[in-house]
Amino acid sequence: MNTGIDIIEALFGGPGRTAILRLLATQTAPLTGREVADLAGLSPAGAARALEHLARLGVVTRRRVGRAITHVLERESLLVQSIVLPVMEAERALLSAMIEDLAARPRAGEWCMKLSAPSFRA
Repeated sequence: MNTGIDIIEALFGGPGRTAILRLLATQTAPLTGREVADLAGLSPAGAARALEHLARLGVVTRRRVGRAITHVLERESLLVQSIVLPVMEAERALLSAMIEDLAARPRAGEWCMKLSAPSFRA
């Protein structure tokens, strides 16, 4: 039995946290909790819970701006630099390579062009 901290589970321990990390990794401007929820396809309550968890880990920085609280990926964090950003880049590269590989196969190119990386509404 492993009694240590499971860093991967703490970071990516659910679809909500993963969606938020994907979203914040692509953003340069801070987002409100409501914006995060909308763009990541989460309920406001689900986004709030995930953002609180990620803030406690130190990978998301929260800041009060008027009545809103904004969130941004803490790019200086060791966890963000050594795990989050490399995983997000590896995911993008893998998906791109898979699409390229499928497109080169006869008949597979018809449907593989429908594949794309997770995207967020602007």
